[in-house]
Formats: sequence, structure tokens, C-alpha cells
Amino acid sequence: MWAVVIDVSLPVGSDAQVLRMELLEHAVPVVRALEGLVDATWTISEDRTRGTGFYRFASQEGAHARAASVGIGDAAPGGAIVTNVEVLEVLVDVTG
Repeated sequence: MWAVVIDVSLPVGSDAQVLRMELLEHAVPVVRALEGLVDATWTISEDRTRGTGFYRFASQEGAHARAASVGIGDAAPGGAIVTNVEVLEVLVDVTG
């Protein structure tokens, strides 16, 4: 399994509820359609200045395709700006 981690910076005063609604309306439908997606999670820092999207894919190709579709400096929901995109191999997965 492979993962893509996308870090973003958020505008000062970002509202988690507003960001959640924007993700649900705009990002979730697009991400659900990604080839080989296993799951995706979006997080926000306690101070509301940073966020991270974590996507797991069944294949390395799927992960690289997602990573290639996002660039540093790209706009993201909620006025966020992409600051980092990384593809990682998942070594161990614990759910429960």
C-alpha cells in the first residue's frame, strides 16, 4: 500500500466547520473517484494554521498519479495553499 501526504497552510482565522463543509462539497467527490483510493483523511492543526491530507492507495501508480495532480503553491479548499506533497510506502497499517 502507498500513501500521499499533502500539507497546506491555512489563512489566519480559518474556521474548522467552514473548512469541513468545503472539503465535503468540493474535495470528497473528486477524491472518491481517484483510481485505487483506499481511504482519505484530512486534518487541521489546533491553531488552525496548517492542515494535512492523508490518502492511501492500493498501488504505487495510484499514489504517484495523485501526487502529480497537486503542486506546491496550488490553491486548496478553504483558502489553503499546498506547501508539501510526498509519496510514502505504507509499512504497517493498524486499524481498529
